[in-house]
Amino acid sequence: KCYRPVLDLLETHPGIKAGVHFSGPLFEWIENNEPECMDLLGTMVEKNQIELLSGGFYEPLLAAIPSRDARGQVFLMNNYITERFGVRPEGFWLTERVWDSAIPKILKDTGLSYTVVDDTHFYYAGLKHENIYGPYITEKEGHCLKLMATPMVMRYLIPFRLVEEVISHLKSQDDMGREIAVYGDDMEKFGLWPGTHEWVLEKGWLETFFTSIEGNAEWLRTVLPRDYVSSTPPMGRIYLPQAYYEEMTEWALPS
Repeated sequence: KCYRPVLDLLETHPGIKAGVHFSGPLFEWIENNEPECMDLLGTMVEKNQIELLSGGFYEPLLAAIPSRDARGQVFLMNNYITERFGVRPEGFWLTERVWDSAIPKILKDTGLSYTVVDDTHFYYAGLKHENIYGPYITEKEGHCLKLMATPMVMRYLIPFRLVEEVISHLKSQDDMGREIAVYGDDMEKFGLWPGTHEWVLEKGWLETFFTSIEGNAEWLRTVLPRDYVSSTPPMGRIYLPQAYYEEMTEWALPS
């Protein structure tokens, strides 16, 4: 109801590029039950349409388990992606975007150079809204990672509002001179969340969204995260406190 339909739609829109992260158990399930889906992933990787993001193989909170275990899980995922798809991941998905300042050191020598966090993390570090549209660099004892922020507004627009509203928001960002809009969120919102299979897939929201991106190519285009990070100098150095996305603070902290 979700993963395969989204990938099928991506394949029919080769101009749309995206970073994709699957957990290790999901990869294993797909390989055992829907192997042709793995082949489809591999084809789009070869065509440079999607970038596979690493992470802990069993999707742990990296900051909440021993460092050696976190590194072991990341190497397990790196090796799986390399052996199955023939590429070495450069970025990783940070589970639940739970950040700890030790993560750059934990991930030293893994070959991973960037991840995505929420705009909330950047605000905790003192940045203003207008300062989050681009990569930053952080480090721990000389071990570096680049960070990009996905604004909360993007997570609430996509895919719940009309495509016209999403495109209008992106155009307003372009008009303000912001060259990047990062969207990083659950693929389950495109078919598994209540009501989303009908809205996103059956009624054509995602098809319309992809078509609208292609139709506004004079000012709007998608790029693989690694290509943007590698070609864009950091906007500055930043040190994030322990942080997670805003909704998690409501669920996890005492009232």
